[in-house]
Amino acid sequence: MQLIIIDRQSKKVLDVLSNEAPFATPFDDSFSGGGLTDSLETGMATYSFEVLKKYAAADHLVKGNEIAFRDKKGQDRLFQILIVESEHDKKVIHCVDTNLTLNNTIVRPYEAEKDYRIADYINRFLPSKSGFSIGINEIPHLSRKLVWEGHETVTKRLRSVATQFDNAYIGFRVVMQGSQVTARFIDIYKRRGKSIGTTLEYSKEVNNIYKTEDLSELATALIGIGGMKEGSEDQESITFKDRHYQSADNRFVSPAGDDRVYDLIMGPYWKENKPGMQTYEGYIERVFEYDTQSPQELFNRAVNRLAELSQGANTYEVDVALLDDDIALGDTVRIVDHDYQPELFLEADVLELTQHLSNKGRNTAVFGNFIEKESKIDAALRMAQEAMKQTQLQALYEWRAYADDDQGNGFTHRYSENKEYMAILFVRNKPVPSDDPADYLGHWTKIRGSNGIDGDDGKTYYPWVVFADDANGKNISLDGNGKPYVGIGNGTNPVPSTNPADYKFQLRYDQELYKQVQDQIDSVPVVTVGTIRPENPKHGDQFWQQDSEGALTGYFKYVVKDSIGTWEPQMVDQALLNIYELNAVNINGSVINGSKFTSEFTGTDDYGRPINGVLSIDGGVIKSDYLYPNEPGRTGLMRLSHEGLASVVSRDGQGTANAGFNLNTVAMRIYSDQYDVNLSKTNLSLVDSIALREATLAYDKLTLLDKAGKKYFKGGFEGISVEQRLGISLTKMTVPAGGGLPSIQAWEVLSAGFNDYNNPSETWMDIKAKINLQNNWMNNLNVLNFKNGNSNVSSTGSRIYVTNDNHLVVGGNWGTYLVAFNTGSPVTVLHADRNALQAYKNLNMNGYSITNQSDIRLKKNVKPTDIDPLKEFERIEFYDFEWDPEHPRNEGKSTEKQYGLIAQYVPFLSEHSSFETDNYLVINQMKQMNLTSHAVKVLISRNEELEVRLAELEEKMNKLLGIE
Repeated sequence: MQLIIIDRQSKKVLDVLSNEAPFATPFDDSFSGGGLTDSLETGMATYSFEVLKKYAAADHLVKGNEIAFRDKKGQDRLFQILIVESEHDKKVIHCVDTNLTLNNTIVRPYEAEKDYRIADYINRFLPSKSGFSIGINEIPHLSRKLVWEGHETVTKRLRSVATQFDNAYIGFRVVMQGSQVTARFIDIYKRRGKSIGTTLEYSKEVNNIYKTEDLSELATALIGIGGMKEGSEDQESITFKDRHYQSADNRFVSPAGDDRVYDLIMGPYWKENKPGMQTYEGYIERVFEYDTQSPQELFNRAVNRLAELSQGANTYEVDVALLDDDIALGDTVRIVDHDYQPELFLEADVLELTQHLSNKGRNTAVFGNFIEKESKIDAALRMAQEAMKQTQLQALYEWRAYADDDQGNGFTHRYSENKEYMAILFVRNKPVPSDDPADYLGHWTKIRGSNGIDGDDGKTYYPWVVFADDANGKNISLDGNGKPYVGIGNGTNPVPSTNPADYKFQLRYDQELYKQVQDQIDSVPVVTVGTIRPENPKHGDQFWQQDSEGALTGYFKYVVKDSIGTWEPQMVDQALLNIYELNAVNINGSVINGSKFTSEFTGTDDYGRPINGVLSIDGGVIKSDYLYPNEPGRTGLMRLSHEGLASVVSRDGQGTANAGFNLNTVAMRIYSDQYDVNLSKTNLSLVDSIALREATLAYDKLTLLDKAGKKYFKGGFEGISVEQRLGISLTKMTVPAGGGLPSIQAWEVLSAGFNDYNNPSETWMDIKAKINLQNNWMNNLNVLNFKNGNSNVSSTGSRIYVTNDNHLVVGGNWGTYLVAFNTGSPVTVLHADRNALQAYKNLNMNGYSITNQSDIRLKKNVKPTDIDPLKEFERIEFYDFEWDPEHPRNEGKSTEKQYGLIAQYVPFLSEHSSFETDNYLVINQMKQMNLTSHAVKVLISRNEELEVRLAELEEKMNKLLGIE
């Protein structure tokens, strides 16, 4: 494995780290917290390693530079150095993958106007210059109409997209050529990983398994609470009660108007069934909170959490000792503990995987989504597995050093052409090489010539390092994988020799441990199956003999007594045999004698509850009697005979049945405490005794009855009749591309009924779809109601109707728009609501007047005003202005210069509009007209006073001037 150091700006290769190349800088990632860690939850990866400072390559390991390598799966990986920790003699490097752009970019709220595919959403949210494109896409045709109402990072938004596409997984991938990234991909998978069939076993690959069983957090229903609604003044939270939600497998459901999601499988299992209990009563409720603005995302997250809580909190912690390199992120593995009481068999997903590229230390993983399984391992196979538990070797740490002679003078860890000797040691539990030359005595090997001194010819000598299976150089190779011995030599050819005689070999593993393990391997019995006995057997070996047709004809064991070995025939105890299929002509004759057969068994029922019982065959009847060990008094019975098939489960010690079925040639019945289903030659009936509902299907009619809700439906050749309300819906069924249960969407297009059950003569009908009358009239129409949001139409909804005095009434529940259509687009002319009437175009009265009520009979507290209109006018300033064309409230207004008042500057005339929801100020023009009239009246009065004073002054002037 090579780690390439790349300059952040120039993208040039600065140095290479390697533990295989003889003269490269070594690195170590086996320390706690080190290694390459991939996370399934975040889709991100980190890598940490350390390098000794004495190597020149350590100078290039600085923040911002990049580390490139090809991982053990052959995938190109590119990381950026984020943190550098310096110690006395080494640097510890922490890197993250190069997807920081996505994690540092914020995306805004978004609501799709129609169904889009997952690739469309990802391309929409990716930054324009991110360099990423869609790579692998396993769900290219699946589409969704999604909405996000909050701000979040691109990485979080992409994970949210994947979650809402049936919990898909997205991964990031780069392709490199040299030190350059040639492509970046986002891969989309139905799920990450696969079920690989790998088994991790206690005391072999697993050190320990810790299991905790806890019902304290048990829940079969969750109340979903999302983030605070943006813009909500009363701090209302997001829920999913706006409509009906249901999971793809139909197990989890949230009815419209209900902020809970229910587990329809585990809910009935855990709840107490009491008489009169409704469908969703008795569920065990808890609260689930998740900060999101999307009800669909909240429902998806709640379903995932409820699937965990409804099983009870069985938690597991697995301490892994050895992890195969073939195990990948997201893979499902089996974990087995035969010594656990009772034996433990688990399936789990790899949620986080840490690999050590330095080939030091062991790979580790974090497991989740545990599922307990039943054992399917044969007892003989377990014995064979137990015999192999101790055959594992421990790889040691490699120490490599150079010196001037075989005494270690001039000792250094850094390769130099001036050093003529090299030593390689393999030491257990000490990853950092020793700096003491004494630790290397006896391991020095000459790797260079002496430039002609003492008869040498002065040729250049090259160090050779090879690997082999034994100390004699068997199967010599340049690749050290799986080779327990290392050989060191030199020669004038830069290509290492393949002649074992040119090398001095030493064991790469602890010799005492190697011998112990080899002895254990040799002591394991060898089992041979065939027609010829094996050669050179040892004591304890087994031989299963076959004939030419492959049938087993004998079982032998090799026994050594007094140094003499013989194959001795063996007997197989009947109790050890597990016979799945027995083919024979005769067993004690040509028939099996006896009239009764019994077999004890243990297992679980359909809900996973344990049962113990006895299966018997007697007198033409096959019968299975069983009981529930964890529920005293609860029993079950299955019976098959010529009379039919029956199964009964009791709920108490008296044998009172609460569930079961009967099947014979006449009829079939399935029943429980709540349900009773009967199928005969003439009809099919279903009775829900708790919900008080019944359904009957005959050859000529279908009848539905809800006694609790007072609802009734009957459909047949004579027509359809219902109790109180009829609804007709159109549905759409979507079948998943990969198979599985289809999802159903429904849209109600017509409903009819009456609001008052005691006065059914007042009926109504709602049509919730477009109506095409094909040029026909709608005659005798009483009232035309319109859908109001997501609710059903009521008498207070939007409608058009004619009053008793033949006046046409057009009204919206919140208001009414009068629009004109301009090339197909509506243009608002008038808008009326409960508070005001607003015009969006010029109002032409065509010579008529605008009047307002002013009758004193309509008024109270009438008295002369004390307002001084002239002072109010002194405060008024008039302005030239233009309407802001960028403001959406100015759409369609004149772009020419205007003359008038500013509402903020005339508080006496301004007020908040009773119509607008955006709280803009308006000028009360009626008040302005009254103020103007009042001012004119005051001016007239003052003018009359001035005229009197002027006349008096003229009279005095005339007298002074002597003018008569």
